[in-house]
Amino acid sequence: MSHWIFTEEHKMFRKSVQKYLEKELSPYVEEWEKAGRIPGSFYEQLSKMGYIGISSPEEYGGNHADLVTEAVFLEELGKYGTGGIAASISYHLMSLALLSSFGSEEQKRNDLSKAISGEKIATLALHELAVGSKELKDTELRAVQDGDDYLLNGKKKFVINGGSSDFICVTAITDPSKGLDGTSLFIIDRESSHVTIDRKIKKLGWRASETVDLSFNNVKVSKDAVVGEVNEANSYLEKSTQWFQVIQALLSIGVAEKSLEDTIRYSKERKQFGKTINHFQVLQHKMADMAVELEKSRNLTYRALYLLNEGEDAAVESAMAKAFAGEMVKQVADSAVQIHGGMGYMMETPVQRYWRDARGMSIIGGTTEQLHGMISKFLETGPARKDAEYSKSL
Repeated sequence: MSHWIFTEEHKMFRKSVQKYLEKELSPYVEEWEKAGRIPGSFYEQLSKMGYIGISSPEEYGGNHADLVTEAVFLEELGKYGTGGIAASISYHLMSLALLSSFGSEEQKRNDLSKAISGEKIATLALHELAVGSKELKDTELRAVQDGDDYLLNGKKKFVINGGSSDFICVTAITDPSKGLDGTSLFIIDRESSHVTIDRKIKKLGWRASETVDLSFNNVKVSKDAVVGEVNEANSYLEKSTQWFQVIQALLSIGVAEKSLEDTIRYSKERKQFGKTINHFQVLQHKMADMAVELEKSRNLTYRALYLLNEGEDAAVESAMAKAFAGEMVKQVADSAVQIHGGMGYMMETPVQRYWRDARGMSIIGGTTEQLHGMISKFLETGPARKDAEYSKSL
């Protein structure tokens, strides 16, 4: 459905993205799912089309478009790809957002520009074995200063693109006395001999995203590898989390929309008792419920997107959008499987993949329960808004 946030230019852009992904992505989904990763060449293809670095500065190869334009691409990516493909690309884009906002000039010229061109693949390593995913900013990896260098030791878990990336944006404690306020963000060369893969992870869904656990064993980096200021990683991640939550909500919307479309099409083809099943009232109501929940999620997410695009704080709205979308997509995908009946349970039918991918949306990047806790705290503190000018640069 149409929404006032999208201009005619956004609508035209959406059509071009749909046409491209239908031709260049959809035919390879099953192949990349089986391979457990997407080829590096696909990043280069997306870059040539201008789909990577949509909102990044022009001087580094980006298009400097608004966040709404980037959101259009992300929503369609969720619809035409898989959870895994969407996750791999979105983690690359989230790394770009951090570098665009907080990176040094040298980091932007060297790493950001090459990531926008598709020459380099980027990712984030934020979660850890002992800490879990309570918050993106949690970390126990240590970075000890050694002259003009830092030595990093520790582990990161569930690193999407961890085995195929060229560089990793990783959080590490640089001042233990300050706790999490003593956390810094580093750019680490993935090819360093001291960054090793502990294990490759097999997942229920998101299978096209290569996911690994990493060990950092005396990884030496110069002080120039620090993104922004030392001990400011938590601040940077807090400022970026709102956009990251909207990204995940958009991907959920894309998967849900595809689930509904496939279900409507199947209901017009599948016959029972001499007529197609779309004539059965109970299934009509089920599909209507799917559409209503999807539209609710769109409006919550687009509201958060609008605020961020205007440079306003959207802490409550982005948390609501991510929490609701993560639950919504599970419900919609489950209904899609149910309406497909026995065929929905077969691996040859795409809806089973939507269902598997949907299950991770309410877990990764903050569980629904954690987000509800955050929303509750926001409600207790009242309507006061923080300065969110940073969002214009993401």
